[in-house]
Amino acid sequence: MKFNFRKIASVLASAAMLGSTIGVAAAANMYPAPFVVGGTGDVAIVYGSATPDSQDLASATVLSTDLASKITVVESTTASDTATPLFTSSTKIYVNDTLNSVKSVLTKSELPVTLAKETISGNAEATITQTMDIGSNPRLIYARQPTSSDDPVLGIGTSTTRGNYIYNVTASFSKTMNFTHVDTKGQSFKMFGQKFTVSSSTDATNLVLLKSAEKVDLTNDNPTKDVTVDGKKYTVELVSASDTSATIKITNEAGTSETKEISEAASKKVNGLTIAVDTADETNLKLSASVIAGAQKVTITDASSITTGDESTVVDGTYVDFVSTTNPHNISQLRFSVYAASSDKDSIFPGKAFVDPVFGSFKIDFTGLNIAESDADKRETLTIRNSGNDKMTLKFTEARGTEKELTWAFNTTGAGNPSGILLADGDGRNITIREGAQTFRSEQIVVGNQEEGRLVKVSTISNSSSTDYNQDKVEFTDVFLKDDDDKYVTYTTSLTSEGAGTVTIGGKSYTVTYSGTSDASEESRSVRLNYPDSSGAGSMVVYPTIQTSKGARLWFYKPLNISYTNWDGTSNNLTQVRFPDGDGYTDVTFASDLVLANGYGFNVTFGTTTTSVNASIAGSSASGSIGRLTYNFTSEGLGANRTTIYLVAPTGAIIKDPAVAFFEEKDDNSNYEATIVDLEAGTTSDDGIGVNNVYRSWLASTNTGGTDNFADTLASSSQKTKISDLWGTITLKDGTDNDQAWVSISYPDEQVYAKIYADVAAGSATSSGVVQVVKDTEVDSVKTKNLIVVGGSCINTVARMIVSATATGAVCGEDWTAATTVGAGQYLIQVVKASEAVTGGSESKVAVLVAGYEAAETANAVTKLKEGTVATDAGTKYIGPQVG
Repeated sequence: MKFNFRKIASVLASAAMLGSTIGVAAAANMYPAPFVVGGTGDVAIVYGSATPDSQDLASATVLSTDLASKITVVESTTASDTATPLFTSSTKIYVNDTLNSVKSVLTKSELPVTLAKETISGNAEATITQTMDIGSNPRLIYARQPTSSDDPVLGIGTSTTRGNYIYNVTASFSKTMNFTHVDTKGQSFKMFGQKFTVSSSTDATNLVLLKSAEKVDLTNDNPTKDVTVDGKKYTVELVSASDTSATIKITNEAGTSETKEISEAASKKVNGLTIAVDTADETNLKLSASVIAGAQKVTITDASSITTGDESTVVDGTYVDFVSTTNPHNISQLRFSVYAASSDKDSIFPGKAFVDPVFGSFKIDFTGLNIAESDADKRETLTIRNSGNDKMTLKFTEARGTEKELTWAFNTTGAGNPSGILLADGDGRNITIREGAQTFRSEQIVVGNQEEGRLVKVSTISNSSSTDYNQDKVEFTDVFLKDDDDKYVTYTTSLTSEGAGTVTIGGKSYTVTYSGTSDASEESRSVRLNYPDSSGAGSMVVYPTIQTSKGARLWFYKPLNISYTNWDGTSNNLTQVRFPDGDGYTDVTFASDLVLANGYGFNVTFGTTTTSVNASIAGSSASGSIGRLTYNFTSEGLGANRTTIYLVAPTGAIIKDPAVAFFEEKDDNSNYEATIVDLEAGTTSDDGIGVNNVYRSWLASTNTGGTDNFADTLASSSQKTKISDLWGTITLKDGTDNDQAWVSISYPDEQVYAKIYADVAAGSATSSGVVQVVKDTEVDSVKTKNLIVVGGSCINTVARMIVSATATGAVCGEDWTAATTVGAGQYLIQVVKASEAVTGGSESKVAVLVAGYEAAETANAVTKLKEGTVATDAGTKYIGPQVG
């Protein structure tokens, strides 16, 4: 008997491998298994699309990069570039910014698959360098889009004009290529992540390409070949041939067949495939044909839109330039422009992507805003509306966390203002908004500025008949803050002499002077406060601000009529006016008692510019800028030692009625922009007071927007208008009651920016060593793989399926903790079968959830997974402890 030692060795090796397999099965998988095994990858990463957190996407990118580095086996697998942001950590795409404001050109460094350096053979051997030029026209705007029938929203507005492209992609050939050359036809190459084969039907005018094509040679001896096109298997069969044509039969996976005769250098659609016949021949009963089978026919003609299919369907919003020639001879560069296909598709919205209409292999992905309009946790609301016909209220949350509705304007006749509107509480009591002003009992005063800003009420002014001032009492009550007994906090003045003392409010010490005899009513007694932020006897703070819960600096406004030779009631001359500017104060120098050529007057100095005002001429004035706002000092005339300080609207008009305004925080232009809401003059029961205009310092307009069209009437209600500004503050003005409009202002915790990425479209490009990253809404394209699900069930629907398959909505906060037992500061790594995470998912694959209570903990979970110490088998559940 002869022994086949080679065969026995093979059997023994097989047995050994079987034992090894059993051993591996018994042991737990550890990262990077089962995602990468033996250098072969089988994995996709899924992140949440519902208001996605940039840190979650960063965590997904960390995993994709790490796993990609472990893939060494070259094979054709669905792949994706690591999404490259069109913004940076320090420079974002803010409202009114263009799409290319941060990054204008992308190369293979940013998109290593889509813009990889490729090669092509034919009449020449050439390399292909690929770039993407981001357009300067697309812009993040707040408008009714994509059509006038839609309510205004924040989105990327694009154009239907070729010159205003969304992007250009350019393929540059190191050597000029003649696509009509016999050696070039039938050649395959990659362009922008998509595989093409040059069709034999390419002629002197048209470059015809077939997507995902395979070339096969058929004869009557070997008449059939199996091909895989776009992931589907087909059988291509030569039925007959002549010297000018071939009859081809295509059978699909279901067994359905279709047969057509196709001429040389032509193509037809046969049973779902585009079949191009390169050559056909009949010689001595020997039949042969060279055939290209592709998924789609793409026809490219210089200075024209691209067409697809045998029907030459125009791909709207596309245009191509042949560089160096007007036909497919000697081409050195192909440049494709892409813009909006139609006016009802000229916007890209948060959570949506613009997939390239030509190649279908990449996309511009607008994953979301850092703060959406609906994000209540990261926004605060300020509401300014009427209460009856004679009062206006303001509702907001102060920086210390208390929300309150205040009455801040009161309508009364004969009040001395043009419309009879006072800056006052509901009883008509004054609200003091400058240093040194006489303030009576039960009236309110704004003290401090920004985070130290407070609104207090003069609650007690007691002056005993005794000369012992220690028997007196002056107290102020905080309008917002309560103590543990649910009583408003009281600030008691420490008296130092008769009629004088100091009080500490918000950590600042104010000098208090009070007046009113012991036999006078307490209501007739008054106080004056000297602010610690002023500098000297002649320095006066005006319009101090109160910080809100999200950081806006709110202030009340009315014109201030000042006696500049007795501004504080102690005969001090005014020498300086301190205006809050959003970040402290800006000072204006004031000098009075000047002798002018035709009378007396005063000088006002804004910065380095001094203007003389004649006190004998009513209306003589000086104006200047404080940050992004303009103020005006106007003479009373007749030589009076009085001036009125006005705020000037961005339109140039003097604001004469009370207003509520606020500074935003410093934006990307290093400005502190302001929003101003002033009142209309309503003095009768039939015409109550209400909001007049909403001004924004960044745009010289009122309610109807301006040249940038950032304010729009709602399509759903012609009586309502919505406005956004550069910070992302959104104001809704409701004029349903024509007599008394009101506004609601949504202020974000930080400046709003768009998170926009260039990325491979799901299931398009192919490469090795790249791991696909998709949104949860795209998970069907990768459901046959092992999955790593990044981010919690509040924003990721696949994560929701893993932690609570029966949940009908987002699982957040306490619900997340109840479902997972994971609390604040902790994270979860949980492994289930892929079929339990995704409908249609594989029973033999896994889905691993890596998610934290917050995005920072998700990053910790990713780090832990990468250590390879947590099992990746279905059934594993690991809870990471709090860090730090």
